[in-house]
Amino acid sequence: MDRIERTEATMQELFHQPAVTTEGTDPEFMRILQRFIFGDVCHTGSLDNRIRELLTVVLLAALGGAEVQVKSHVEGALKAGNSKEELVCALVHAGCYMGIPRLFNALNTCKELLTHE
Repeated sequence: MDRIERTEATMQELFHQPAVTTEGTDPEFMRILQRFIFGDVCHTGSLDNRIRELLTVVLLAALGGAEVQVKSHVEGALKAGNSKEELVCALVHAGCYMGIPRLFNALNTCKELLTHE
């Protein structure tokens, strides 16, 4: 399987949508970005997509200012098999490192996805 096929398979698994082809203000950049992240990086090392997405959510939350990406990767983490409780727990545990304001922002960004039922 080449990187384009891996990108497509990973995008379907995590986001239930095809990779970007002609959308947005810079579709060429998005294709390059997606093929690098989802065609190469996601297939490097021994982490499965469940753990990789959990770590991605925490990292993006810690960086701050990436609300759209946090929400997107929370959806990906749930589709990869993480529970809502695992996501909240990971964010709360990382809260002491990233700071409470960024933790609140991350939880608020995804409150409809992370709300316990």
